[in-house]
Amino acid sequence: MVVLKSAADAGAVQASGASLVFTPEIKTDSGSPSPFTWPPTYFTTEVSCVVTDPAGAEITRLKAADRGEAEFSEFKGEFGLSAKRAASKVAVDLSSEILKNEKLR
Repeated sequence: MVVLKSAADAGAVQASGASLVFTPEIKTDSGSPSPFTWPPTYFTTEVSCVVTDPAGAEITRLKAADRGEAEFSEFKGEFGLSAKRAASKVAVDLSSEILKNEKLR
């Protein structure tokens, strides 16, 4: 795996030797049904990726989204628990999307 500053920099992509370029977009949301609860009791994460070849031609698009929840009694000692749970779930979901996508084989 190689991290590039820009997928649009064809020279950097070619020099990296990458055969696929994943350009992600990450969206998050959080909240709580209670006006008295902070940190959030729920956290949602959505990851969308455009996958291109080294020349910049689109191969496919991927998307994974999930939600993590934590009750007050659980996150008193770990304020980011709902976010951590959402991130773990969406990582598994995105990995599954990559593995089952025929265009990435």
